[in-house]
Amino acid sequence: MEKRREKLNRPRADTLDDQKKYKALYDFAPVGYVTWDERGIILEVNHTAAKLLGMKKSLLKGLSFKQFVAPAEQELFDQHQMSLFHSGERQTFELQLIRSNGHPFFAFLSFIGISDRKDRVVKCLALIADISARKQIEEELQKSEKRYRHIVEDQTELICRYRSDGILTFVNEAYCRFFNKNKGELIGRSFFTLIPEKDHEQIRQMIASLSEERPRVTHQHRIILPDGMIGWQEWTNRIIYNKKGLFVEYQAVGRDITDLKAAEEALRKAHDKLEYRVKERTAELQKERQCLLEEIEKHNLTEEALRKSEERFRSVFDHIGVGIALISPDMEILVLNPQMRKWFPHVDADLKPLCYQSFNAPPPGGCLLLLPDL
Repeated sequence: MEKRREKLNRPRADTLDDQKKYKALYDFAPVGYVTWDERGIILEVNHTAAKLLGMKKSLLKGLSFKQFVAPAEQELFDQHQMSLFHSGERQTFELQLIRSNGHPFFAFLSFIGISDRKDRVVKCLALIADISARKQIEEELQKSEKRYRHIVEDQTELICRYRSDGILTFVNEAYCRFFNKNKGELIGRSFFTLIPEKDHEQIRQMIASLSEERPRVTHQHRIILPDGMIGWQEWTNRIIYNKKGLFVEYQAVGRDITDLKAAEEALRKAHDKLEYRVKERTAELQKERQCLLEEIEKHNLTEEALRKSEERFRSVFDHIGVGIALISPDMEILVLNPQMRKWFPHVDADLKPLCYQSFNAPPPGGCLLLLPDL
């Protein structure tokens, strides 16, 4: 019985989990979501939509969404909403909405119908995205199109259009000035005549690589200057399609980079020279380091030899049967060996006493007084 109850409850738990996931996706989606009924009364709204409309979620519920539609756009809004509830077909369009503070903005809307068990659309799920920035760009582009030819002609950069075979169909004044030719000498002729033959294949491959998936490419190539010398240019090429998606021609914007290439070459040579010097100096430092390591090794060996010699001397000094005392030139006692300390226990060498005052009687076994060269 318990197992049966568990099996019955599991689908309900799964459904609750799914509902929570859907709620989270709905509330925190990066685009606005609003759900309203057939009357247009808002039932649900996510955080993004509330932010777009400039009101709290709790205050939006129960309001008519239409009140946020610009008056001039309300007829269009009604048409799409009516079409959704009648046909169930998805509606996609753009219009102007009004925020709660009265500020208008352009929006992209997509309506999706939510049906009941009888397949009757009873709710509208609307996706809302702010496209004000895009609209502004479009407006600016429309204005700029009127000035396009003047801008192109006055442009300091070289601009041209050409066919697949390299035949020029348009050049601006900057292009003509750079190659010291007029438009009649350039339009209708191939730009390959201005490029060294060895670079032709590379440029043909670049042109062939342009497509809808890769509509733009930037490359550098050599060119033949008016005086016959070789220079460099950088070009950004773009493939142009018409409204039907059919290829028209290519457009390119270029600039002279001859001086830049010369500077790059000079920098490369300077870098190579510096790199050579660094390698040379590194080799010298490694050699000096090796010499230093050898000197250190010699010093360590000498130090070790001295230490062993001192140990041997100390052993003889300490264990010889003769009393030995080291005396300074000033006749001060510096060191006494064990035998000497045994014979003269009253003498403290740390006090550096005078030997003729300390050794007032000869030791029984005889002694050796050493006067080191200090």
